[in-house]
Amino acid sequence: MIAELATTTGDVSSDPRRRREFTLSADHARQVVEFTMDVARAGLPFGDWDALAEQAREPNPSAWAHNPRFPPPMGSPEMRPVAKELSTTPSFQLFLAGIDIAQRVGLVTNSNAGVTVACCNRLLRWVPSYTARGGLFFLPSEFLLPGDDAALDELESNNKICRCRLTVDGAPPSWYGAYIPYATPIGFVQPVSAEAELLWEKIRNYYYAFR
Repeated sequence: MIAELATTTGDVSSDPRRRREFTLSADHARQVVEFTMDVARAGLPFGDWDALAEQAREPNPSAWAHNPRFPPPMGSPEMRPVAKELSTTPSFQLFLAGIDIAQRVGLVTNSNAGVTVACCNRLLRWVPSYTARGGLFFLPSEFLLPGDDAALDELESNNKICRCRLTVDGAPPSWYGAYIPYATPIGFVQPVSAEAELLWEKIRNYYYAFR
């Protein structure tokens, strides 16, 4: 089984601003975990996963990209292409969220696709953070209706929300989700429509109701 988790958001800290995508893929046949940040790729054996997840608790994660002596596995030559891409707050948050979600659903440790999908479907509201970043807040499906796609795109572009999906063995995604990241910008960095403002207000009200 190859289970791939992808998370996306707008990088409001980059110049120019752009959409970022981080993927974490667990190949259970080859016992390899592969990472991509946009076009940068890296890979590690399953045996290094726990150590990397533990390193994600590092309080100053910029050390991954800027400290040539940072220990492996994150500091290994194999991880350098992805580590170098973690240069902005949104890119760091995507990476950390990928690890948090992967740990929560057993992406690397569980080879049963049905169980992994079921774990994803149970992600709702506050999900504790393995990386000790305070947790992610997952939105219910009522906020992910097709009619809201354009407004969701605008919120994602402003790093107000992140979207995620799970794909198994290259089939169409088995699960879609959206969450509010560890921290979001104050206000909108890029102008949004009235529909996006209204949707964000509904999301904020839901968020504060379960905070």
